[in-house]
Amino acid sequence: MSIFFRFANDYLWGVRYKLFAAILCGLYKFLLPVYIAWVIGNIVGILENDLINEEKLNQILNLSILSFLLILISPIFVYWRNTFSIIAMESVLNRLRINLFSHIQLQSHSFFSEFQSGKLTARVISDISRCEQFINEVMVTSWLHMGVILFIFVYFLLTNWILALVSVFLVPFHALILCKIGLRIKRFAKESQEKNSILSAASVESFINFNIIKIFTAEDYFTRRFTDLSVNLMDKSTTMGRLTSWSQVANALIVHTAPLIVILVGSFAFIHGGLEIKISELVTFILMQRQLFDPLSKLAAMQATISQSQAALERIYDILSLSPTIANSEKPIFKTNQSGTISFNKVSFSYDKRLALNNVSFEIESGTSLAITGKSGSGKSTLISLIPRFYDVQNGDIFIDDINITSYDLQYLRGLIAIVPQEPFLFSGSIYENILIGNPVASKNHIVRASKLSFIHDKIMQLPSGYETNVGERGSLLSGGERQRISIARAILKNAKILILDEPTSALDPMNDQLITSALTNLLTNKTSILIAHKLSSIRNVDKVIFLENGTIKEFGDFNELIHRKGLFYNHFFEQGDMYETTIHH
Repeated sequence: MSIFFRFANDYLWGVRYKLFAAILCGLYKFLLPVYIAWVIGNIVGILENDLINEEKLNQILNLSILSFLLILISPIFVYWRNTFSIIAMESVLNRLRINLFSHIQLQSHSFFSEFQSGKLTARVISDISRCEQFINEVMVTSWLHMGVILFIFVYFLLTNWILALVSVFLVPFHALILCKIGLRIKRFAKESQEKNSILSAASVESFINFNIIKIFTAEDYFTRRFTDLSVNLMDKSTTMGRLTSWSQVANALIVHTAPLIVILVGSFAFIHGGLEIKISELVTFILMQRQLFDPLSKLAAMQATISQSQAALERIYDILSLSPTIANSEKPIFKTNQSGTISFNKVSFSYDKRLALNNVSFEIESGTSLAITGKSGSGKSTLISLIPRFYDVQNGDIFIDDINITSYDLQYLRGLIAIVPQEPFLFSGSIYENILIGNPVASKNHIVRASKLSFIHDKIMQLPSGYETNVGERGSLLSGGERQRISIARAILKNAKILILDEPTSALDPMNDQLITSALTNLLTNKTSILIAHKLSSIRNVDKVIFLENGTIKEFGDFNELIHRKGLFYNHFFEQGDMYETTIHH
């Protein structure tokens, strides 16, 4: 139960007055049947009295009128109970949802390597929906039920303590059975929610990569895979449903047995005179016995909800308790007017003991360009991922303007860097919104200027909605060249000191290649730039070139120097046939 107290302390305390108001208003509705049971018992008592019929009728009429008025105004209390409950619940869920999403946003790259996007989506959506049930059914309704139980038990004690003890005789057995079953329901609820997350992840993965599935005619394979996951989820959910049914069976057995015990004991005592009790009191006890076990039954029915909510909260707090593996130092540095000089000093890095970079050292002066090339798996992408601290080096140091990058404020450091990836990613929304990500406070004029410099403005203006054109999911409504030029416009708008280009033209046709190259020329002006490239034409005009092999710098120098050296760099491109073009140009 500690997870519930933690949740209450973190999120429910701020809406405690609304929840308390909801409980108070709800008590009226829940205690009304108890009052009616009391009225019926009193009417029996009135009929027992030695009063003249007219007085009996007047007393019964007065009780009936009062009961009618109380019933008449009950919808008002129901309305306010629901209103206060909904306001409190939506406020809490909104805070929890935003906190969870923002906390996930702050996590490091290793976190997203561990958690699939579909699983994270399930936690943000499905698990928080479980919390909605918890707030509405448990934090409000359960207190109402417990309030009714307490009220009835106190009334029983004040009326006849012996019958009171008889009335609650089965309650401990009731609680013990439900507790035992509840623990098993919780375990299966957590497993069921994990299976649901896996199913969600598989769905998202299939929908995103639908073109790959279709080109390989793999629809049947992925349908079978989804079916297996769905059957696993069904099995867990079915088991949980059976346990819930058993709890309801045990509950029904006790609920229907308890009034019989009261009737037998009360009737025996009344007949033999062993217990001072009136017929009216016995009738009230019997009627209220039902009102006592009705909330107990509903509390029992909440076992599944409580268990599912507890499992969902544990999964949410599993995420909220994680700290980013990449974090600021105790006194992070904010420095203005960086020149953008980058230095690597004996840098080594491994992925799970697999060496990716080994003792790498080099320097890029401010405003100059560096190309990094080499075979696939040589460590190129790893090297550029260390500069914005997507990962931290395990040995050695990286400096920007003679300051270790771990000393900079993380947000400030990444603000110095713009990246144009090989596969440009656009978010669902308009072209304007996607470019604006580069600088959220930029004006329309700045966005148009960035678009012109990336040679995409004219194309945008040909579209019916211009800059408001929706790009589709992941930019699917645009061509690869258009997506890449929008990505470059976004980088231009950021106007960062350091620019990283991860093979931005590798998958483009010659026409788009030429446009992108021209756009990159505008982008590279006065920037410290690092370019990863496989094509020789992409690195012809850079200042320096690094050739990586197995995470080690094998050659370093300017383009012409490495060509004339005819070493690993030369041989790498000669194997690709690029050297013929270079020989012609020379």
